[in-house]
Amino acid sequence: MRRILFVFGLLIGLSVMAQEQSALQYSAAKRYAVFVKEVQLTPSNSMKNATILFEGDRIVDVKEGKVSPKGYIFVDRGEAFAYPGFIDMYSDYGVKVQKLPKKDLGAQYTTLEKQENYWNDAIRTHISAGDWFEANSKDADELRKAGFVTVNTHHADGLSRGASAVVNLGGENPLINQSASAVYSLDKGTSGMDYPSSLMGVFALYRDYFNDIEWYKSNELNNNLTLNAAKGLQKSPALILADDAQNILRVEKIFKGKHSNRVVYSDGDAYKVLAYLPKDVVHLTSLNFPSPVALQSAYDASLLNLEDMKHWEFAPVNAKMLTDNGYQVAFTHTGVKKSDDFLANLNKAVAYGLSTSKALAALTTVPAKSLGLTDYGTLKKGNKAFFILTNKPLFEGGEIVESWLGEDQKSFGSFSLPNLVGNYQLNVPSMGVYSFAIEYKKGKYTVVPDSLKNKDLKATVDVNENSVLISLNPKTKDAVVITTHRVGDNDFEGKAYINGELKTAKLTLLNRIAIEEEKAKEKKMPNLDVTMLPMKAYGSQKLPTAKSYIFTNATVWTNTDKGVMKNTDVYISNGKIMAVGQNLTFGNVEKIDATGMHLTTGIIDEHSHIGIFKGVNEGGQAVSAEVTIEDVVNPWDVNIYRQLAGGVTAAQLLHGSANPIGGRSALVKLKYGFSPDEMLIAGADGFIKFALGENVKQSNWGDFNTTRFPQTRMGVEQLMKDAFERALQYKAEKAAWSKMSLSQKQGKLSPRPNTELEVVLEVLEGKRFVTCHSYVQSEINMLMKLAEEYGFRINTFTHILEGYKVADKMKAHGVGASTFSDWWAYKFEVKDAIPYNAAILHENGVLTAINSDDAEMGRRLNQEAAKVVKYGGISEEEAWKMVTLNPAKLLHLDNRMGSMEVGKDADLVLWTAHPLSIAAVAQKTFIDGALMFDRTDNSAKENAMKIEKNRIYQLMLEAIANGDKPAATGGKSQTVYHCMGEFH
Repeated sequence: MRRILFVFGLLIGLSVMAQEQSALQYSAAKRYAVFVKEVQLTPSNSMKNATILFEGDRIVDVKEGKVSPKGYIFVDRGEAFAYPGFIDMYSDYGVKVQKLPKKDLGAQYTTLEKQENYWNDAIRTHISAGDWFEANSKDADELRKAGFVTVNTHHADGLSRGASAVVNLGGENPLINQSASAVYSLDKGTSGMDYPSSLMGVFALYRDYFNDIEWYKSNELNNNLTLNAAKGLQKSPALILADDAQNILRVEKIFKGKHSNRVVYSDGDAYKVLAYLPKDVVHLTSLNFPSPVALQSAYDASLLNLEDMKHWEFAPVNAKMLTDNGYQVAFTHTGVKKSDDFLANLNKAVAYGLSTSKALAALTTVPAKSLGLTDYGTLKKGNKAFFILTNKPLFEGGEIVESWLGEDQKSFGSFSLPNLVGNYQLNVPSMGVYSFAIEYKKGKYTVVPDSLKNKDLKATVDVNENSVLISLNPKTKDAVVITTHRVGDNDFEGKAYINGELKTAKLTLLNRIAIEEEKAKEKKMPNLDVTMLPMKAYGSQKLPTAKSYIFTNATVWTNTDKGVMKNTDVYISNGKIMAVGQNLTFGNVEKIDATGMHLTTGIIDEHSHIGIFKGVNEGGQAVSAEVTIEDVVNPWDVNIYRQLAGGVTAAQLLHGSANPIGGRSALVKLKYGFSPDEMLIAGADGFIKFALGENVKQSNWGDFNTTRFPQTRMGVEQLMKDAFERALQYKAEKAAWSKMSLSQKQGKLSPRPNTELEVVLEVLEGKRFVTCHSYVQSEINMLMKLAEEYGFRINTFTHILEGYKVADKMKAHGVGASTFSDWWAYKFEVKDAIPYNAAILHENGVLTAINSDDAEMGRRLNQEAAKVVKYGGISEEEAWKMVTLNPAKLLHLDNRMGSMEVGKDADLVLWTAHPLSIAAVAQKTFIDGALMFDRTDNSAKENAMKIEKNRIYQLMLEAIANGDKPAATGGKSQTVYHCMGEFH
């Protein structure tokens, strides 16, 4: 075939619709009457065969029937359906990110911005999206194609992102509100500052920021650009980008009370925390549903994650679950790549049970109310004439054909297509005659495979209302594209440019075939009765609750002067130990026959890093007392379940060892699948992590992290002294201020709130207790002396691998030890570690515990305790106390746990054998009288998980067969934390 140059033939006969659109686009008239088959006035109220009358961009009236008043341009869209245009509360449309300056190499501890802004440049409240807004017709058209007419756009960079702007996606003056809402995220964006480096650091920074705003206002200051802007935004609505389901709960603690009108965005997984969601916020959710997965190998199957699989199934039902439970919901286009995908997923949410009225409200009235747009969201007299027209009802597969923002009208297709299904003959001069067939499936015209008689050619078609576009060999150099227009019922005529000549190409419909209505396939909805807590491996359909039990004929390890009691019964009720003795009877109580088994109190891990979300260290500065692990407790960490299987019931979740003075701890019970707050031990004393040695002086941080003070061990001591002195000075300033009269305070600044120093003061005043990461004797001595100098006591030295060298001094100071049983030689400063350390400390009267600092070892702490018997020769009971009663004492929880005594928490473990034996297996684990782990139930869970994964995978295969595009396989490795950081 000769190479054919081509151009699109100009259509001779343009459609009536196209002519009318042209007239509308350039008409000088400002009044229109648009007649449609049905107008959806509000999400729950419609009017059939009605005319929308509007002038400029304002609705004059909506009337039944065809109404064409004098002076109005009448537009007949009698087959169309009209809906209020959509509003997106979360967009960055038209706003280019203004990136922050940053250092090329090394750490950055201060902002490089030159203006008088906030000290941390991730706080960018002074940015106003309206100042940087530039309309972009291409992006606007893509959004309008999805039904949107108005968006709340913002500067998508930083934590506090400043003021958003409400803009219309068309019209002469799109910017309508330059201070629509405050926007907050959990991503610091282009900021090069090291701080914050963790999610808990983000929350701490926000707390300090809001404290600074109040201080700034109370002192009537106006010299800071960022805080000035913050004052102005406090009465505005807040858009909070939480992203993750658990973060919805976390951000509520930070932002409740700061903005009364709050919109919280999450990525379509709020159903995971359904029972805990705040009611007084709008839940903005993505319609970016995950794709099914097609396995290519057995290895791919091993990477499938149950949590991801469940999310694939439940994401479409997220909105229904929220609205059914009384939560306000809105939708955003953000996260969805294509407009067609947005509408398809919207319809999918409806197919999965979301009511059409609530679906429409989520795109119209809910965002309009949240943003204070009183004349948006409904098609009523006086409101904005912003509407979309569809060719069918929106939630019955309707496509958006036109978008109207008053006079500004856009077209994206045809309201109805003729039936062009059939057999065709195409005559192309100099090429020949070709025969093929066109079919219509899934809303599109396509060439029937193998219907082209010449097998050397390929053809595609694109059908519009009165034209057919044919491409022959569209991906080769000999391609020809011919645009034909209808010249008769069956004939089309077009133009092709061949060998420098414009020639006529003819397309003839030989015979028409009736289009068969495609039957909608029945949607398989998730069974909402089988949601799990958590929605991942080993989740339960119902969270465990406390019950009354009596354990009979057990060998009971009391950790009291009663020692180990054989053939003993234990009765628990209301979450407490009620009785310990022989031949107990308590009526109709569930009995557990413990014959041949051992019953103990639960293991307590004094030093753990499981159950922490997005960062164990806030290493962005050397003192981070302002951060707390309580902000980032993660009850969905599967290591919690695994450690329940190892008999662990409570733990101290510690900040890492990146800082001489680190963050505050979280004391938790291992309640897998509960909320973060439900894991916290109510009323527990406060603890904080200090650290000594290599980590805090950046010995192993790499060549570009050697600038943070301190860089030596002696510098660590000086930094701590400096922190203590600053805290005492801060206390003195607050005391002096409180004693001043009003006249004395005039013209003076009140002390600026400082969470970091408040926490350090708690340490100095004995209100918060120090757990210190330690190795070598010189630093251990130093910190005890430093504490005594400032009048407080170190509570616990953890690791303490040279503790045996200074055991007598530790006893004199009154500090406890939480150590490893036999770790050594994993870095230089542990070269003198010995496996006799715990026994020597214990024999010298130091309260000693064995800890894990490791997710894997945490579920084998019973065996770690047994090593102390092996190496140190101490009694089995004393060794057992090192993982039960002694850590309870170190954490000041021994009044509640750690021994089998009446009135203490019913945190119990039933073992199949002697608990220090390698043969011992935790059969049942109870927390507060609730059965948290049952080995028999565990087997059933693992089997159910296999069945569930297979069931969902079969649904994925079905979805792929029905046209869903599969995603590439690839599992996510789990982040596991230890003192210095993380590994996978």
